[in-house]
Amino acid sequence: EGSGDASIEVTNFLATGNSTFDRFNYRYEEPLKISSVYPSKLPINGMRLITIRGANFLPTWKYVCQFGAKAEQEAIYATKSEIHCHAPATSAGNVTLRVGYSAGALLSTGLVVSYQMQSMIDEIYPLTSSKSGGSVVTIQGRDFSTAEEATCYFGRVAIPANIASNRIMTCEVPSSRERSVQLEVLVDGALISQPGVNVTYNEDPRIAKLYPSAGPIEGNTLVSVFGSNFNGHSLLCVFSDGIKVSALMVTSSVLMCATPPAQVGVCTILVEVDGCESMAAAEYEYETALHADILVPSAGPVEGGTMVTVIGDWFGKSKGVSCKFGDYLVMRGEWISVSSVACVTPESDVGNRTLEVSVNGADYTQEALLFSFMPRL
Repeated sequence: EGSGDASIEVTNFLATGNSTFDRFNYRYEEPLKISSVYPSKLPINGMRLITIRGANFLPTWKYVCQFGAKAEQEAIYATKSEIHCHAPATSAGNVTLRVGYSAGALLSTGLVVSYQMQSMIDEIYPLTSSKSGGSVVTIQGRDFSTAEEATCYFGRVAIPANIASNRIMTCEVPSSRERSVQLEVLVDGALISQPGVNVTYNEDPRIAKLYPSAGPIEGNTLVSVFGSNFNGHSLLCVFSDGIKVSALMVTSSVLMCATPPAQVGVCTILVEVDGCESMAAAEYEYETALHADILVPSAGPVEGGTMVTVIGDWFGKSKGVSCKFGDYLVMRGEWISVSSVACVTPESDVGNRTLEVSVNGADYTQEALLFSFMPRL
């Protein structure tokens, strides 16, 4: 018989000759069809509302659920295709799930629910981001790999989590106009993060200029990056070839990082703060390293004032020449050509001093040519 209404009459045909005593309607319903349960993995402490999906659920019926040998419990009607049940606590392992119209009238669904250890969080980091988002929050804990689904809620914004291993999962931070939002982590619909965890949003990092803006292809030039909004835990200089170098924060507007080796040419440098890159980049030029061959003259009086020409290679189109006598005394020099610069000697004691030159204020020649300071006659 298909679904629908049928009329039932109660008669006593033999005694009264087809006299009807009572008549009532009876409804035929489509049989229940159970297709799936979510989540199918549960923590051993229970405390989870599960969803049983199928067809032909009716609001007029009081359905029941049973987990293994646990006591039957009343289900909660949701829609024609869903009901909900509260999962009880039990020991780890697989249990069968049965659903029925009433206690004692349970149907075998063929579904199994797996009880497992509860996922737990030990640490979440970093808890800062730029307002444009894009950085990655790492959640460290245990028993993540058993989860079917994990979600990070940044305020009201839901972001699917990437479960990298049993102990690590990550979430990409969305953009926000707020200064701070609450972060909640859910595994298979259950909240596993502690209350009071917040992500703080900072202004996007910005670059204004670099000093120096050029250096040798061998790298290791210490570059100062000037800008703003450099507050963060993870600070990097990102070069256009994809190389990332750790940066040191001097102030919230000044970072320092050492250049990696590269070929001759111009590259760009971005700043990355807690995984968020600056919108704009600054240009940095790689040049062939300076080379000094000879000093003319190589001696002069201790009173100083001697004009010394340093002859060598790759002095380029200098924006400023620096001359260093000995280890500390730096004087301003003059660029003459790509093969020569001029330095004026300072006053000094009698003796030999190394003379090294730089065209970027940071990298000096390494030949350690000697200039002799002669005594007064």
